[in-house]
Amino acid sequence: MPFPVHILLPTHQRYELLTRCLDSLLQVREELAELTIHVIENGSEGAGALVQTYADRLPVTYRQIAEGNKSKALNAVVEELPDAAFLIFFDDDIKVEPGTIRRHREAAERYGPGHYFGGALRADYEIPPPRELLPYFPPSCRDFDLSEGKAYREFDGFRGFLGPNWSCFRSDLHRVGNFSPLYGPGAVGGARGQEWEAQSRLAAAGVTPVFVGGSWARHWVPRRAISRQWVVDRIYHGSILRGKENPSLAHSLVMLAKLAYSALLFPLQLDSVGHPYRINKAVGYFRGMVDRYLAP
Repeated sequence: MPFPVHILLPTHQRYELLTRCLDSLLQVREELAELTIHVIENGSEGAGALVQTYADRLPVTYRQIAEGNKSKALNAVVEELPDAAFLIFFDDDIKVEPGTIRRHREAAERYGPGHYFGGALRADYEIPPPRELLPYFPPSCRDFDLSEGKAYREFDGFRGFLGPNWSCFRSDLHRVGNFSPLYGPGAVGGARGQEWEAQSRLAAAGVTPVFVGGSWARHWVPRRAISRQWVVDRIYHGSILRGKENPSLAHSLVMLAKLAYSALLFPLQLDSVGHPYRINKAVGYFRGMVDRYLAP
């Protein structure tokens, strides 16, 4: 391998899920040669003892960051790695499937710096979701695959890949300022999308997105996420990013129209998922605009 490979695995008080993730890595040990797994606990304590039980079976290290902010935790480790490093990002709530790490490494060797890479997710539901909720789930809670059957699929301009399964070169990420602490779990205001925000800066800097076929993981969707209230809350926090980073007059008018439409009809259709979803999507977007233009 012409460059060092590092898997970054942030975690926060999810020890059963972290165990599930590390167990899945045990099943692909042949893909772990000459790399290091960094378990980065942020805002909690307790994963260190768990990680130690894998130390003789996995090339794993443990780092604890006191502040509960995923972006800051990732940045702390990224800053310590060599500029030539290739970084693979997993979340603690996935099961890594065979071939995934190998395919990321093959993509890195094929394309080199100046590219970032995404893989597929398949939803692993704790309970079967009601059919009426499925259209409102975020992409991470549905099956996600942009390969179109291709081994590699390049995109022109920005293309967002999902945070639980993507990769890039440390040199490219560091050049655009690493992850923004204003987004992701632990961010003030609860804005989501720290990976997409970082990927948008990568694309703006000329880094090409490439989707890697055959690289996929199973993403745990817990019972609490399979509810109307959760999808409504999630779209609110997810829409803050769009309003803060990429507002436009046309999109603002569309959001206003949807807000007015659903605000009028929701009292007459209280069982609806779509109306509170659209209301919260618009409110989150405009909250992001307020943060962009009015926040100190």
